Amino acid sequence: MKHQLLVNVKSHFPTQYSQATYFGKLRNLLDSMSISQREVFKKLPWGHFAKIPEFQLSGQIVHMLLLWLVRQQPVDKLWFSIRGKIFKFMFKDFCEIINLSAYTIKPTFVKKNEKGSVANIFFKGNKRVSYQELKDAIEAVNPKKRIDTLAFVKLTSLFVVDGVLLTRDHDTKINADHFDWVEDFENFQKYPCALESYNLMVSNLKSLIRGQPEKFEAVLAKNPGYKNAKFTVWSLPHVLQGGFN
Repeated sequence: MKHQLLVNVKSHFPTQYSQATYFGKLRNLLDSMSISQREVFKKLPWGHFAKIPEFQLSGQIVHMLLLWLVRQQPVDKLWFSIRGKIFKFMFKDFCEIINLSAYTIKPTFVKKNEKGSVANIFFKGNKRVSYQELKDAIEAVNPKKRIDTLAFVKLTSLFVVDGVLLTRDHDTKINADHFDWVEDFENFQKYPCALESYNLMVSNLKSLIRGQPEKFEAVLAKNPGYKNAKFTVWSLPHVLQGGFN
């Protein structure tokens, strides 16, 4: 069975890819932790991220794969037609590569007392916080200063979930509900952030390539100096560079 491609692979158009995720900043942020805080963090579901070298995004590889996307495919999967063979990238592949549990059901979070909450300790109760402000709050902590270990680990966990896995455009605020959910920390560790990250990646990649190269050509017609279609990828499309089957 021959599968029609979403974009004609011969329809070349120049692109420039940038990443939204702050994954590359994670290892530096861990330097803000005391030894005890770092040990607690390493035991979390995402604690192994501290040991992973920075993912290098290859725009060329991602773009090539997007040109092989087939037109008819499930909304929540990525199917590529390469030399007549269909390769499928699915949620289980995503979880295996980043080594996160494949939780699909959001737990019921219990409302906690906000007096000693992350929002109050680090943001004076404000929950309308950007990724950059979250990163700055972590970097501002002196590892030699006495600070509640669990509170700081919660703050760093928020950064992993929102600043690494669920990152959109940098002017987007993080999900304010997460400030409440992280206080129920046991359940927060069961939050299906991997599933949300995967779905975010899939929908973003498909939206970037859909309608191309016509969209690029339309902009070029109005602006002859337009050189590249600039795409910002969300979540961790770097995992596609690790293979699929």
